[in-house]
Amino acid sequence: MAELDLRWFDNPQDEGQLKQLCESIAALEATTLGPNDVDQLLSVFERFPDDDGFGVFWQILHFLESAGGYESALVDSVRRSPSEFNLTMINRLLNGGIKNIGTQSLLLLLEEVALTEQTDPESAQWAVRFVDYQRSKA
Repeated sequence: MAELDLRWFDNPQDEGQLKQLCESIAALEATTLGPNDVDQLLSVFERFPDDDGFGVFWQILHFLESAGGYESALVDSVRRSPSEFNLTMINRLLNGGIKNIGTQSLLLLLEEVALTEQTDPESAQWAVRFVDYQRSKA
């Protein structure tokens, strides 16, 4: 199976590109998802932190969650470029009782994103909301 390449996707407002993105995701098999495929899917969140692709980005999120094995790449994605969707995935892991990926505390990762000056304001707000939510559950 060829590796996924989503570098062509450059406009989350373009209906044709969104349709092609949906078709690319639908053609993937969760059981054969490789590290490059995971990185390509997460890169969509990184490149378009302020978009949801008219809901298509939720399809990516659900696909990755169903496939599993994305967690380390997700942590790397958040470190590179936090966005609503990759931060939401961290929050959902915490909701599922997963506190760490390797040696990385997921709550600490959210706290770091919330406090880092280089984080865009919208992503920082998402991180703050998720930190507050997770702390309120304790």
